[in-house]
Amino acid sequence: MRRWISCMAISLSLLSGTALAADQNTHEAADRWVQTIDQGNFGQSWKDADAGFQANVSEIQWTQTLQQIAAQTGKMLKREFKSEEVKSDLPGAPAGKFKFVVYQTAFEKAPQVTETVVLIETKDGSWKVTGYFLK
Repeated sequence: MRRWISCMAISLSLLSGTALAADQNTHEAADRWVQTIDQGNFGQSWKDADAGFQANVSEIQWTQTLQQIAAQTGKMLKREFKSEEVKSDLPGAPAGKFKFVVYQTAFEKAPQVTETVVLIETKDGSWKVTGYFLK
């Protein structure tokens, strides 16, 4: 199963003094966001996403898409953090710092799913979801 909701990526700060904080912030932001989806708060996950994400998909479209995915996958049983990957200069993506946070996730009806949350660093230094896909 493959779904691109928004095409973006994420990146970690190049300054060694802020690298650990950036890693923690992005990982925590991704964790909170997927937990919102796990709880069925699809509209809230859209509201918590980056403006670029919101510009690419309406709240109604997002909610409907997640309802369809939930019907196909069932309840989330286990999610294991796998990796974070820094990327930049992505074709079609705005300039910025991006990071991919990857999980191996087991759902009731889909026991082996790679779940990727894509974050972008905002102007205030926080990280927001700008993409999400399942494979």
